[in-house]
Amino acid sequence: MPDFASIDLAVLRWMNGYAHHYFLLDRGVVLLSNATFVNGGLFFSYLWWLWFMKTGTSRDNRGEVLRIFVGLIAALTVARAVQIFLSGRARPISDPSIGFVVPYGANANIFQHWSSFPSDHATILFAIGTAIWMRSRFWGAFTYLWVFLFDCLPRVYLGYHYPSDIIGGAVIGMAIMVAVYSLPSNSGASWAAGRIFRWEHLYPSAFYTLGFVATYELVTMFETVRSGGHAAGELLKVIQQVPGRGDTAELVLLLRVVGTTVAAAVALVVGLRWLHARRLPNPRRLANPP
Repeated sequence: MPDFASIDLAVLRWMNGYAHHYFLLDRGVVLLSNATFVNGGLFFSYLWWLWFMKTGTSRDNRGEVLRIFVGLIAALTVARAVQIFLSGRARPISDPSIGFVVPYGANANIFQHWSSFPSDHATILFAIGTAIWMRSRFWGAFTYLWVFLFDCLPRVYLGYHYPSDIIGGAVIGMAIMVAVYSLPSNSGASWAAGRIFRWEHLYPSAFYTLGFVATYELVTMFETVRSGGHAAGELLKVIQQVPGRGDTAELVLLLRVVGTTVAAAVALVVGLRWLHARRLPNPRRLANPP
């Protein structure tokens, strides 16, 4: 039986053998890894293309967009859960035991508090690639190849991930998207889609603004949200270390109460807006009176 751990490390060290040999190569890979749109983010424009596509029925195309969005969120959630609940795996660039040579320009302290397995980049990019594959085998294969060459390989070269992290993330992303596509439509999903389509028709400005924000967060893998959560955690640690503060249980309880209150207020506003929308006259009935 092959020793996959040894193969994993051997591939990593083979790629790392080119580090510090060619300055332009190192800097070019760093720049490519930071070019979020170029190394994979551009494929999320597929969601907008499909939403406005004239071929087929608008409802079916837009329903597929909603299905893809659910698949992407589910894939990221699973990948993140694996990172949190499995034993943490240090990233090669942060693990002194393997003697990794940090390429020129790479940040040795990046992601040092996050587990390496699986790669969330590979998860979400192979998930969107699978969604494209479902409609076009050629463009789906093109997406897989592009993501592998311009996102996954650079992240291994820079020591952000082991090869197995990439494989694990890709498998999670593809499997979940296939599973989401395999789920039959039911009354609950149809009802939710109908509410979303109605909201889009009544409030296009708000709908497409939020659609842009949602796409941006997908492209960046909710970096804003994750960074905010990490910063909040660090703030709590600092507060706990303030001399003379003593037990911080009351402070933590206060923060939870405030957070719950804000969430409840947002839910209340959304609920009231939904009820108000239901009371508005149906535009279709006004356009086609009996």
